[in-house]
Amino acid sequence: NANHLPLADNSVDIVISSLMMQWCPNLKQLFSEIHRVLKNDGLILFSTFGPDTLKELKKSWSVADNETHVNTFIDMHDIGDQMLGAGFVSPVMEMETLTLTYQTVTDLLRDLKAIGAQTVDTRSKSLMGKDKFQLMIKMYESYRQDGKLPATYEVVYGHAWKKISAIGEINLNNSIHKIERTFSSATLFLDNLNTTITIDNEELGLKEFSTQKVTKEQIPDLAKMKTFIVWFN
Repeated sequence: NANHLPLADNSVDIVISSLMMQWCPNLKQLFSEIHRVLKNDGLILFSTFGPDTLKELKKSWSVADNETHVNTFIDMHDIGDQMLGAGFVSPVMEMETLTLTYQTVTDLLRDLKAIGAQTVDTRSKSLMGKDKFQLMIKMYESYRQDGKLPATYEVVYGHAWKKISAIGEINLNNSIHKIERTFSSATLFLDNLNTTITIDNEELGLKEFSTQKVTKEQIPDLAKMKTFIVWFN
């Protein structure tokens, strides 16, 4: 179960996933679990399918009815956002389009069934009429080129790092607090937000924010923090 890996925290150096993630409906949970088992400076490498995968088949079915017959795949930009949300840093996403060709639509459907890709959780359980199936095939035939039917696969590649390190001491009103941080966020609990914070010997003056979150828009000198974002809770 990819959402509950049987591995200890901070126990592996690299996680590689090849064309598996598209079958995981909850990427937030998946990436959080991978982040948990990776060691500091660990790497995740993966490939998955993007939303243009099987676009010809999707379009052909949409002419026949309004039911979902083809799996929906997540855009690579949304995947990158999910990785950042799980604590990964420096995500890199790339995409390429591959086109397979078939003699008939039935050959394509047979291939999809062989790899288990014909299963769609949201598909109607009712029986489909022969007329709808034939209408889908007729629409798909309009894509035929040079005697072949194309099937597009948008293949997404990505990698990112787990980076956690201590920033040492932060001086808050003459009291010392030590925290652990990723390069994207950290949490400080303050009694008084009307103060000056010193990070890496560079001072940032803060006005009153009561107990609300301080976003990067509210800190004009955020660049001094070297990608270190502080959230005040």
